Formats: sequence, structure tokens, C-alpha cells
Amino acid sequence: MDITMQVKNPIFYFLLVGSIFCNNTGRLYLYIPGDLMLGGLFPVHFSKGEVCDAKIDPDLGIRLLDAATFSLSEVNVFLKNAGIKLGFLAYDTCYNINPALEHSLEFAQQSFYKKDGKTGQNNCSAAINGGVIGVIGPVTSRQTQHVASLLGLFKIPQISATSTSSILNDRQKYKYFKRTVPSDTYQAKGIVELLSANGWEYVSILYEDSSYGSYGYKDIKEFAKLDNICIGKNSCCYVYAVSECIPNYPPSS
Repeated sequence: MDITMQVKNPIFYFLLVGSIFCNNTGRLYLYIPGDLMLGGLFPVHFSKGEVCDAKIDPDLGIRLLDAATFSLSEVNVFLKNAGIKLGFLAYDTCYNINPALEHSLEFAQQSFYKKDGKTGQNNCSAAINGGVIGVIGPVTSRQTQHVASLLGLFKIPQISATSTSSILNDRQKYKYFKRTVPSDTYQAKGIVELLSANGWEYVSILYEDSSYGSYGYKDIKEFAKLDNICIGKNSCCYVYAVSECIPNYPPSS
């Protein structure tokens, strides 16, 4: 089968054809060699339960990965005169917490072995022999919460462009984690200010069962109390079963 016939974006071709297999695991990763290595956790594929699916996410996952590789090339232009090149090793998390933790552990192991002058025994040791100086990702707050706890034990810096849950505001617990987007605390405050501006004093809330939804609801509830807004009914909806919470969703065309 000619894989190139199914690929519209050049980075798809690189991921599917030009990347390296992690020994016998069958997992692909994007590897750009460099003097200092950055790790990456991106949802290139969707998942079916606990298993990565063959379906590629052409939107969020690919775009973030594409942006990361472009930014890396731009930074390397400035570093060229200094004789330093940043490398990149990006894994596919498939929107699943298990692969995210597994690959984070590989990053952590290599950094640990580096301090002892040893070589790690993980599946992709050839690519990250020497460890990573930091990790970009994951995408969701739920994944980031667990990954940040793991990487923090090994003092590995981590940054995310999409994890906005207020639970990550805890600087003591997640001291090595940073993000380039504001916390959902500001979003919750803005929602309550909108309710107050419209004179709505009694509302109901429907939120999804995730770090984003649960902590977002918690923040809204706290700000609403301060503005004397009463929350009547609240309902938690499983993130993959919205149609069970909202009648006639999605709307028929």
C-alpha cells in the first residue's frame, strides 16, 4: 500500500514514513537530532479505549506538532552562530493518559541515567541518550496533571500551550510546570461577570467530567457565591457521551 497517497500534509508523511520505530514496539516518534534535546507529547492519532487508533487528528494534534517543529527551526537559526542546535523527540499520546505517562517515564529515565553517566534501557534510548532539557505538552489538563507530577520528581521542566485547568495553579505541587495560556480561573471569573452584567441571579450548569470541566465548575461556583448568584441544578456529563446529557445533540442537519 502506498502511504503517500493518503497523506495531504508533509508532516504526516514524515510521521508515517520518515520517522523511526522504537525497536519492536511499533510506535512512531518524530526525531530531530540536536546538541540539546527537547521532548514532546502530542496527540497525533485518536484512541479507541486504551489503544491508539489509526485515525489521525488533522486539527489540534498535528497543528501543535507542526507549530513546535517550525518554532524549533526558527530558534535554531538564531543559535547557529553559537554553534548550538536544539533537537526534538516527539511522541504520540493518542489523547490517552497511559502513553503520555509511559513516554514521560522514558524522558525521566534518560535524564536520571545521564546524571549517573549510564545509558538507559528504554525502547528509544538511541534517540534520547543524554536526556531531555524539557518537555512540551501534553494537550489536555488531565494528562498534564499526571505528567507534571512525574516529571517534577526528576526536576524536568515542562510547558503546555493548551492545559488550562486551575488545578495546575498549585506552584508547590507543579513547580516545574509552566504554560503559555491563562488559567481557567480567569475564564470562570469572566463567565460570572457576564451573568452579573445581565442580572441573572439563578442559573444551572452543565459541565464535562474532566479536569477542565470539574475544576471550571468549581471556580464558577466560588465566584458565583461571591456575586450572590444561585446555582440551581448542576449536572456532570461524561466527556465522550455528551448526547446522553443534552437532548437532540448533535443537532440534525
